This record gives sequence, structure tokens and C-alpha cells, in this order.
Amino acid sequence: MQGDESVDSLLSLNELSYRKPFSLSVASSCQWRVFRSLRDDISPSQTSSLEISPGASFFDPKTSYLRFRVQTATADGTLGIGSGVNFLSETVVRARSGTELSRSQTHHLQQIQSNAMKQDANYGVTLGWVERGDAITAGGGTEYILPLSDVNPFFTQNSLIPSQLGTLRLEISWAPLGTVFSTAGPTNYNITNVAVVAKCFDLSDAVLRRLTQIAASTSLTMSWVDISRTISRGSGNSANVTCVKSCSRGLAVMACVQAANRLTTAGIESFGLSVVNPDQQFQWSLGSAMITTEPQVGPREAFVQATHAFGMWGRGPDSYSCLPQRPSFITGYGQISASLERSNALAYNGTAVSSNRPLILIAQNLADANADIYVYLYYLRMCSVFSSSNVSIKE
Repeated sequence: MQGDESVDSLLSLNELSYRKPFSLSVASSCQWRVFRSLRDDISPSQTSSLEISPGASFFDPKTSYLRFRVQTATADGTLGIGSGVNFLSETVVRARSGTELSRSQTHHLQQIQSNAMKQDANYGVTLGWVERGDAITAGGGTEYILPLSDVNPFFTQNSLIPSQLGTLRLEISWAPLGTVFSTAGPTNYNITNVAVVAKCFDLSDAVLRRLTQIAASTSLTMSWVDISRTISRGSGNSANVTCVKSCSRGLAVMACVQAANRLTTAGIESFGLSVVNPDQQFQWSLGSAMITTEPQVGPREAFVQATHAFGMWGRGPDSYSCLPQRPSFITGYGQISASLERSNALAYNGTAVSSNRPLILIAQNLADANADIYVYLYYLRMCSVFSSSNVSIKE
């Protein structure tokens, strides 16, 4: 008998145990549902509102997506490295009660930087996002498909969105003309056929009954990595930017530059990283402590720090195939990033940021003294959902 137990342990350890439960599914059905914008034929700087109302179903944000069509009438347009993401200036997600769950400002700048570090080239080509620039022909139309995780941080969570949350409202502020196209050309654009295509699941009776009990007695808790933005203007080729957000678990921070009154690649101007200018120095401080022991100097070190900040460091050789090559990182992206995680051993083991312990970017010898610097703080946010559709937010 003891020998049999030993063999069973070996089988289980080597994943050779074939005793599986008969029923592995928690869902009784799955279907795609389309939720269309309350307004069509949208122009630059206007806003769209979409109500995602799956009823009693739970929906999966990771496999759901935003769909829209873009037309220009006067001239061809080139979008640069952002492609369809360039059109998203600000996105907001609200619960049925009106509670704001997530707000992402200058979303296109942040998302371009994030995708460049976390997604491979095939991902970009599939969505119309290519480093060489994606063109829209005048008089024609181009359809874009963006995962909801690229539209707002709330949709990056791994869990299904529970039906107890009720109807979600997605508000999209479409970008001004000057920040969309990387070259002067179109004098206007129009967006039509805006819709969210959501993958919805009907859960089995036993599972749904248990989740309803939990929501009524305690709550259903969801967590995601939200983003807070701070803007500052460089002065005299240097900058000292203080992040204004206070949170209990700051996970990472990223800064990028957008030149003032200038059309550049996807509206982005490089941080001026250059192998020929070793005097450039960038450093993050949290309160009185420096996050890195020495200032980052040059693009090589900035690239390594970015892989840490976006969680790509140490994840095996496959993860590095997603990263942009270093020359592309320098010329096309140009960001200064740092990880705030206290330990890689625990997920979301972040660092507190507050007015008494501010997060500050110190930059010297910037390439453009008149550039706007955008600082994005990635932090953990949680919400508790009750059966009455009441929502409580924690940061």
C-alpha cells in the first residue's frame, strides 16, 4: 500500500494523473453581444457613450473589444506607431450608480508605450498598429479593432465582470486632430459604427447562486492596475515633476514626452535618449529615497529599467521577443520608467505614495526644453460589488 501511495504521488507530481472531474465548466452558455454607441458620426474632440448591459450574464473584458470605423475626406492620413489607439484621448468607465471606476487621460500616449513593451509585432499588425505607420486613404474608410484592455485600465483585470455590477458606461473622448496623425494632411476625420463587442457567459445555477450569496453577505471584490497622469513643462532643458496621486500600492511609473505644437510620430516626441549624449540623466525619488542608486544615463539603462517596470524582466526568453529592439525604443518610444514593487515574490506588493512621500522625476539635459512631460503612475485599485449594485472603491 505504501508503494502505491508513492507511485500516486509521483504521477500527480509529473501531471500524469488522469482522474478529472466530470464537469469542469462553471458556465452553461457563452455568446457575443454588441453594445452600440448612443451617438454616431463623431468628429475630433467629441465624446461617445456606450452602455454595456449584459443583464444576468458575466462578461470577459480580456476577450471583448471596441470596434469603430474612421474616414477622412480631404487628404490621406498617417497614424504612426499608435494607429487606432491614437484616436483615444480620454476614456472613463462608470458603474450604474455613477461611481467612476477608472479614468485614463491622454490614453493614447500611455497605451502606445505600454503596447511597445508588452506586445509583439504580430499583435500590432493584427490591430492595424505598425511601427512604420498605418495610413488612412482619403475618401475610404478603415475599421479598427481594439481589445478593451487597450481602451481602459479597468478592462485589464483577469476576472469576469459580475452581473451584480449592473450596466457599465464607457465614455470615450476622441482625440483632437493634431495629436492623431503623425504628418500634416487631413483637416478632419469622422468616426462611425462605434460598438463594444462583449463575450458574455451565463453561469451555472449552483455557481451563480453561490456568488449571489457572497455579494449579499460580504461583496465580490475585483482588482486591476489603474493609471494616474501628471503633466509638467520642462524648463531650461531640465525638469522636476512631482506625481500628484496618493495610493497605498504604487506598482510602476513611466514618463514620456510630447513636444508642444509639433506633429511627430503618433504625436510622441522622444525623451531625447541618445548614445551620443552621455550627460542626460534621469532619476526617480520617492520621498527622500532614490529609487535607483544612481541616475539612469543613456538609452541602454533606460531600456532595462522599462522591462522591469512593465513586468517583462526575468519572464523567460519568450517574453523578450515581445520587446522593441533597442534602436526602436530610442527613436520611436523614448520613455523613462521604474518599478515600485517592493518584491518580485508577491504580486501587487507595491509601495505607498502620498503627499508626505511624493514620487518625483528628476531630469537633466533634456533635448527639448519646451516639451510637455507626461508621468503615468500605475497603481492597484480595488472595488467591492454588492448585490444591490452598490460599489465601494479602494486604492
